[in-house]
Amino acid sequence: MKTEPVEVWILDDGTELADEAALWLEQSGTDVTRIKEWNANLICEQLEIDFNLSGDTSSNLMVKRRVLLFVEGAGSLSCQWKQVITEISSLYTARMSTRLTCRQLLICMLFVPHQPEPESYTFLLLGGDDVIQFPCSRMEWECRLQRTQLNVLTQDDDSTNIYQIGDLIINPQSRTVRRGTTELQLTAREYELLVILAQHHSRPVSRKFLMAHVWSIDFDTTTNIVDVYIRYLRRKIDKGRNPKLIHTVRGYGYQLKDPTR
Repeated sequence: MKTEPVEVWILDDGTELADEAALWLEQSGTDVTRIKEWNANLICEQLEIDFNLSGDTSSNLMVKRRVLLFVEGAGSLSCQWKQVITEISSLYTARMSTRLTCRQLLICMLFVPHQPEPESYTFLLLGGDDVIQFPCSRMEWECRLQRTQLNVLTQDDDSTNIYQIGDLIINPQSRTVRRGTTELQLTAREYELLVILAQHHSRPVSRKFLMAHVWSIDFDTTTNIVDVYIRYLRRKIDKGRNPKLIHTVRGYGYQLKDPTR
């Protein structure tokens, strides 16, 4: 499967950091578009047009890569990117059955001028892919992009497998989840976390592994993002049902355990 060159939309408030980021990317030959006046509806409408999300579902072996790069030089964008990330998550969740997220790959990143702070992690919690302290090295930028893309493409390659753990059935091709006869409504991030647990259901999965593969966090942090999302999954999968499928491995992580084994 071939990929087109990455295209970056910089969503910023005209700060000096955004100017520096745009120049830095352009010097590396990246196709950059600056968007200074924007809102969630406009961005999602443009994505639908460009990616043709609501129309053609025919086979397409070329992956179109776009990065929505939120630059927070003045710390004034948080209320806006929260809305955009939420809208994008809903947009893609509603169209997952067309499997367009693979061949039309969207990556959401946040540039910050300092070490990521608790507010920055909210970006990941709501569905963003990565938070990067800028300026960074070209190698770091390329590696993070490649890793995020690989995670999405690998998930799609595995989309023909159906996972069954007890009476929980996960169908990656249609991205549907059922517990017994009840179809469960999961957010995009909840679904990603559940699939990782299902892929490794024969053994416990560490918090560190989950942070790296679901949220692309590969550095030491005190965030409890994994525990928060496990609580979300338990409410939807285990609450009011027996046996419980999601188990805590104290001091390590979690396991989606088949009660019949």
